[in-house]
Amino acid sequence: MSESGLGGLVASSVVLLVLAACAPVPSVSPPESRTGQVSAAPLDALPSDRYEVQPGVHYDLPLPLPDNPEPTYPSAMLTQHIPIATIRVRLTVNDEGHVYDVQALDHVEETKLPYLAAVRSAVLNWQYFPLVKVTEGPGNTVVTVGETSTNYAGQAVKLPFHQDYAFSFEQLNGRGIVKKVP
Repeated sequence: MSESGLGGLVASSVVLLVLAACAPVPSVSPPESRTGQVSAAPLDALPSDRYEVQPGVHYDLPLPLPDNPEPTYPSAMLTQHIPIATIRVRLTVNDEGHVYDVQALDHVEETKLPYLAAVRSAVLNWQYFPLVKVTEGPGNTVVTVGETSTNYAGQAVKLPFHQDYAFSFEQLNGRGIVKKVP
């Protein structure tokens, strides 16, 4: 190959390299993190939904056990970019402290049913130290739940109860987060 032919080939190659370097390169970004966490805020009961207090009687309020699982943000919902979804539910708890029923307090739109399902899935596994009605009088009563026992002066009886909660699901920068609802 002649020197001028080689020079032309080199010049052509340089032009192709320059053009290739100027071509737009599709940007490749790491995928957004699509995770979510959920927590809840208990709602105050209406006076009509409370046990009536009588003289000589007091109530030990129920306490959720610390290892109750939190609902998880439904990963399929992250792709839909729903701004905020609040799900309010009533948990019905038996006298042993086990949640056995979950009912939505409000109408839940079809698009938000996965949030309700996530709440139900978690809270049906919740357990409480139960509501205890204590009546003054002679004797002692021991109430045991799991490995925890409490000794009460007088007559103590475990009672069923319900507790209302609000779960708020929100997305921020492609991540599911939850804010407690006041």
